[in-house]
Amino acid sequence: MRAHLKRYGPLYAIIVVGAALRVTGIGFAPSVHRARPDEELFIQQALFLFSGDWNPHWAANGWPEGYFFLTHLALQLKLWWLELTTGGPVNLGCLYVLNPSELSVPARLVACVFGVATLPLTFFFARDVLRRHGERLAHFGAAVAAAIVAVNVLHVRDSHFAVSDTAVVFFMSLGLWQLTRVVDRGHRRALFYAAAAFGIASSIKYTGLVMLGMLALVALGHFFQSAPSQRRRALGAGLAALLVFGIAFAMASPHVLEEPDAFLEGLRSHQVRYSEGGSTWGYETGREAVHGVTFHGLVSIPAAIGWPLWLLSIAGTARALWRAQGGAFLVGFFVLAFYFGVLGPSTILFMRYTQPLYPALAVMAVLVPVELLAAYRVDAKDLRVRIAGPLVVALAVALPAWHAARADSLMLRLDTRDQAAAWLVEHLEDGETVLSQSSFIAPSTADAQALSACVEALPPALRRPGLPHGHQGDWQAWVDEGPTGWGPLVREFLVRSTDRGSPTTSAYVIQTRPQLACGEEVVFGRPSPLAACFVEAARFAPGASSCDTLYDTFDMYMQPLLWPHDVQRPGPVVTIYRNECGR
Repeated sequence: MRAHLKRYGPLYAIIVVGAALRVTGIGFAPSVHRARPDEELFIQQALFLFSGDWNPHWAANGWPEGYFFLTHLALQLKLWWLELTTGGPVNLGCLYVLNPSELSVPARLVACVFGVATLPLTFFFARDVLRRHGERLAHFGAAVAAAIVAVNVLHVRDSHFAVSDTAVVFFMSLGLWQLTRVVDRGHRRALFYAAAAFGIASSIKYTGLVMLGMLALVALGHFFQSAPSQRRRALGAGLAALLVFGIAFAMASPHVLEEPDAFLEGLRSHQVRYSEGGSTWGYETGREAVHGVTFHGLVSIPAAIGWPLWLLSIAGTARALWRAQGGAFLVGFFVLAFYFGVLGPSTILFMRYTQPLYPALAVMAVLVPVELLAAYRVDAKDLRVRIAGPLVVALAVALPAWHAARADSLMLRLDTRDQAAAWLVEHLEDGETVLSQSSFIAPSTADAQALSACVEALPPALRRPGLPHGHQGDWQAWVDEGPTGWGPLVREFLVRSTDRGSPTTSAYVIQTRPQLACGEEVVFGRPSPLAACFVEAARFAPGASSCDTLYDTFDMYMQPLLWPHDVQRPGPVVTIYRNECGR
């Protein structure tokens, strides 16, 4: 036991630190349905599955089904817990409308689990790639690689979100690790493990489909490196691996096969991410167009791991490609191909698109230092090495760790939209309604009759007040349908949750504006000007940013990624106007 702890103690410590960074603040923006856009879509479609129809009906958007099922499982567990603790049936659709954190937190925990699981995965992945340099150095380098992913700012952040990014990264990296075992050790069975992992990754998010090329590349290499007498067997293994990929994909996304044309058309719709001028989408005209090859290399990746580790990753990738040996070459090739083939031409610049690179980049970052230590025959048992090694590692990961912890501290504070909703609940009188403008970044409102129906459908302990926007609908039929009505109810709510009603008939109007750096503005969701008789009643702002404050603007996640300066909380600038017209 003591020997085991001595050997794996650093890994356990890394996992604990990484888990703490990913769990802290996971309940951010408790009353906001679109605190991180797309969370609401996974929850909505997961609720549809409670009807007994296991087809999420989302293939036309180019999204496979796997992550909807994982989200549904999290919500099913939450439902069982609520029914156990409240002693009666719970309408999850109404619960999400009135108290969204009750569903968003368990859904976010799915992403958190995959985010934490990626840390030991990175350790064993790196250890296998580095093993040719000796067991001790490989073990040390693997721990450093896991630490790099543990404090990766983007990986930590996205482990808080109820979306599919951390899950697809886990399975893509798992498959890539297995491919290195095929190359380094000749483990033919690992080819099938890789195929299964890539199939599951592709069933979670379409990004995983790019790994089909890596699978084919290794299978071809295995074929040509086999002796002539073994090539038929190698060919059979390659074809079987492709079959395993297809089976894994079909098992996790079975209904895509029922509507392949719709799915392929949905996939083609994502070509917009490579359209000319995509980087100016949503911004004021005149913004300079940028491509992913420069943006991600100069902004996204340095923001995630810091310039020193990014430069080390580049050096390691170059070294691996130059030597062209074994699993390290394969990892370097993946980094190069994904960066220049997938990220490079993109024009819609979501920082999260870089996520699949990070475990591989961590392996590349430690490659050159481990090779240098091996070349100079550094004794890992030397006391000076034991003291200096952890200090150097701590310095290398200190900056991203600090940024990740600082972002967590902001997540623990109420979002400005939470503050605005609480203010309105306190000040709204009976019969008064609210118009919430600014599209999906705004606080959500609902039909007054619908809110009344949902309040009655929940146990008293779970009831929360909502913000009414008028008598425009009636959800009683969906409430009465039970689980079959949960998905339609939430879909109707999300479609009608903002920009419903008229300023003249509303007691209050909410206008929301994203806060960006250096006065940049976005054009989507901009509210219309109000008459002078609308008087500002309250204003909730996150605090002042500066020109070096970095926002992930495309995702419309309303919190600085780096250098928040005087930003005190997440959220946009929310202004509430009181209708004084005719008074």
